[in-house]
Amino acid sequence: NLHQDVKKEIQSLNVKGVRGIIVDLRGNGGGSLTESTLLSGLFIDKGPVVQIRDGAGRIRLEKDVDGKVFYEGPLTVLVDRYSASASEIFAAAMQDYNRAVIVGSSSTHGKGTVQRFLDLNRTIRSKDVPDLGSIKLTIQKFYRINGDATQLKGVTSDVLLPDNYM
Repeated sequence: NLHQDVKKEIQSLNVKGVRGIIVDLRGNGGGSLTESTLLSGLFIDKGPVVQIRDGAGRIRLEKDVDGKVFYEGPLTVLVDRYSASASEIFAAAMQDYNRAVIVGSSSTHGKGTVQRFLDLNRTIRSKDVPDLGSIKLTIQKFYRINGDATQLKGVTSDVLLPDNYM
C-alpha cells in the first residue's frame, strides 16, 4: 500500500503549502509493478505508465485511469545505480511525462525484466532423485511509455550527482 501512504503524505504536504517534493529511490531495488503504477498515478492525471511484453510478443499496458492528480507542483526523483525494477518504472514514467527531474547517478540499474523460478524437482516425481534446484526464466520485459527498454541501460538522469560508484 505504498501509494496510499504517499497519497496521505502528499495531502498533508499540500495543506502545509509545500512548494516541491523529492522522491528518493536511491538504493531501491524495486517492488510491486502495481504499486509503481498506482504511485505514478498520484503525479499524472491518466495514461500509460509502462508497457509489458511477453515471450509471444503480446503487449499489455499498465496505466493510470482515475483522471486525478494529487500533486501538481515541482517533483524531483533521486536515483542511483541501485534503483531497479519498479523504481525504474516510476522514474521512467515521470521522465517520459516531463513530470519530474531525475537526479543522481548516470543511470539506474537497468532491470527491466520479470523472472519466474521453475522448481526442477516438480518435473520429476520421484523421491530417489536428489534436489535438482531451479531455473530462472525471463518471462516478460518492461518498456517505457516512449517505447525504450530499461533493461541494461536503465533510466538516464537529467542531472548528474557524483557518487562513490561513478
